[in-house]
Amino acid sequence: IVQATSEYYRDRQDIERSLLRVAQIAASEERDLISGAKQVLVALAPQPAVYELRQPQCDQAVHNVFLGLQAFENIAAFDLEGHPVCSEKEIPQNATIAHRDWFKEILAGADFVFSERVISSITGQEVITAAVPLRDKSGNLTGVLDITIGTGWLSYLSRISKDDDFSFSALIATDGRPLDAQHFDAEFFAKLPPQEKLAAAQGSEPAVLMTEGRDGVKRA
Repeated sequence: IVQATSEYYRDRQDIERSLLRVAQIAASEERDLISGAKQVLVALAPQPAVYELRQPQCDQAVHNVFLGLQAFENIAAFDLEGHPVCSEKEIPQNATIAHRDWFKEILAGADFVFSERVISSITGQEVITAAVPLRDKSGNLTGVLDITIGTGWLSYLSRISKDDDFSFSALIATDGRPLDAQHFDAEFFAKLPPQEKLAAAQGSEPAVLMTEGRDGVKRA
């Protein structure tokens, strides 16, 4: 009995270490994607043609930066009313982001925001948006610059996920919803822990949770 108990706890520790390794590898890849988006925005926002929303120079500046950025759907600059002024992709008529929470956060003073899953008002694709404010030399807010990431690029976790009920992995937003495109369905969502139970995993250190999903099944 002592030997069996010892082996059980040793196996459990091995599983927990394995879970942490996979999560850390996946998180580093997704973090690099987000950091890359921020670096692009921070490099582009101080250019006068961009923060002045001056055409056609603004479109050209966006185009020059966008070349080679395969993970991103689009880069666009918006005025303070939420109307797109310059963009790598063609701007459809009546496109606006005025109703987006992330846009309102920027107007309220945020220096960088990373949105929930939304349908892009320009490309019509499901994306996640990273955005920074546009400011002139005096520090006055002139607009908002965003870069959109197609949810299909949040793919590392999809590659290592399994399709059975035994194990799975997902990138989850702080509101408890999955961000990667493959996992946004009701059946998968039921397997995830409720938002309040994920709070323990939102600290600075990796954590293993033993908790029930929304479906009542207990998982690590």
